[in-house]
Amino acid sequence: MDKDLLDDMENLGVNSKLDDGFSLSDLMAGTEFTLNANEEEDSEECRMEKCFEYNEFAPYINLDCIQVDSQGGNKSPFEILSQQMTNVTDDGKVKKKILRQGTVQLPPNAAVYIQYNSYLELEEVPFDSSYLRSKHPFRLQLGLQVVYEGFELSICTMKKGEKSQFLIDHTYAFGKMGAPPRIPPCATILVEIELINFVDCGNVYVDENLSINEKSKFEHAYSKAKSYHALGNDYFSNKNFNAAVENYKKAERLLINCKMSSDDEENRQSHLLLKLYVNLMVCYNTPKINIPEKVCICAREAFQSAPKEASKNAKLFFNLGKAQMSLQEFNKATKSFKKALGLAPNCKEINDSLLILEEKQKKYYQFEKISYKKALGLEKSVENTEKEPDKKEMCEVKDESVEPEFENLTREVVKDFVRGPHSKMTLPSGLTYAERAVCESVAAEHGLSVQDEIVGGIQALHLLK
Repeated sequence: MDKDLLDDMENLGVNSKLDDGFSLSDLMAGTEFTLNANEEEDSEECRMEKCFEYNEFAPYINLDCIQVDSQGGNKSPFEILSQQMTNVTDDGKVKKKILRQGTVQLPPNAAVYIQYNSYLELEEVPFDSSYLRSKHPFRLQLGLQVVYEGFELSICTMKKGEKSQFLIDHTYAFGKMGAPPRIPPCATILVEIELINFVDCGNVYVDENLSINEKSKFEHAYSKAKSYHALGNDYFSNKNFNAAVENYKKAERLLINCKMSSDDEENRQSHLLLKLYVNLMVCYNTPKINIPEKVCICAREAFQSAPKEASKNAKLFFNLGKAQMSLQEFNKATKSFKKALGLAPNCKEINDSLLILEEKQKKYYQFEKISYKKALGLEKSVENTEKEPDKKEMCEVKDESVEPEFENLTREVVKDFVRGPHSKMTLPSGLTYAERAVCESVAAEHGLSVQDEIVGGIQALHLLK
């Protein structure tokens, strides 16, 4: 075999095993060799065994793919299976067999959560399986043409909770060429799909070739806002809080900018806006985002949009209380939690939050009391000091004048902050230089940064995670 042919084979990815090995010197000397003509590619099952243990893919083996014609004929497994199915397409090239009935019909262009296995004829082991890839269902947005045509057509015929088999001709699947090496040319695919859940968000993807006036009409804006709201809820349930916020904000903008022409439309707008603002409050309160200031802004927006409904919403007051507690506005937080408890008296989470608030408030006020006491005692000397001492002087003051009670309480408060979900804590104003040095030292021990800020002419010290 000449060198050019070897190069061509290598470039084409052609690799074959030899019956007998040879050395480089043998090759250079022109030694003849023979290829193993009996070499075969791994079967699908062998490839699966290389990736998974047998007991992992065993539950998904489908014997329908290798069944024998019980009538003694020459029908192939998929031909036998197709006789038990009904047509999905008019040409009969996508067929369906329901294994388990579902309940709610799938709306157009929904986001779906499915599990599926895909098989080739005469191969009982799936060549593609969402069950094997992940414990969680596969999420797919319909209408965006991200999967082959027959797969999406099949899903669109299903109901929530349904499990069905589909035979999909190559013209609706991978075409004449297939997808080597896994899918041969002109391959018919057997897909077994389970529709676990869906999100009715199809209006997000409706035709955007509309005039500005048409887009601002209430019904168009409202239906699209509801889709964004549903998408936001879906992202929130999957702990993708930033994506949830993005979709809630899109829904909010649509509702604020739409034109209303009746009391009914105004009521529907305000009702959905309230839901959006409360959901945004929950998102901003999560440890991953943690922006309590925005929680308070959303609460204000909610009261402006739907004052009567907002005043009866326990979830709103509870999340407002959490944000106020994070901002150390303890009196306001107490009022909010008590208002929430009055609206939902059996809610354990609200009762637990009140107990946490009481403990935080007690520690903080004790901490603040000691700080103010020291500040007032040194007030004259502080007023007459023009130059701020350097770090060495601060450490000396700490050693001389900070009471053990203050340092112990500081450590306790900082530990609570580190263990908690919030990313920022404001220390009491009026700290002496020595006390500031203690706070900075304890913060450094826990890997926290310290930020100085002048608010209303008063110096504030913040600890940041």
